[in-house]
Amino acid sequence: MNLLQFLLTIASFNFENDTEEWQYYQNELLSELNKQFYKDGTNFEGSSHYSAFVTEALIICRLSMRRNG
Repeated sequence: MNLLQFLLTIASFNFENDTEEWQYYQNELLSELNKQFYKDGTNFEGSSHYSAFVTEALIICRLSMRRNG
């Protein structure tokens, strides 16, 4: 969630010249997602509520990133 929050902050405020840092945090997020989610889409927590929460946060982050390039 910390990586999501950081990426959302960068996307929301549209910081300039942070492309290297931006890419680093995107890669870290993808790495963590691969660790936390199984191939069938379930989360290691085993909670459907937590999975829904994380999925919603990821969608919001992705939409914000897409909107700001």
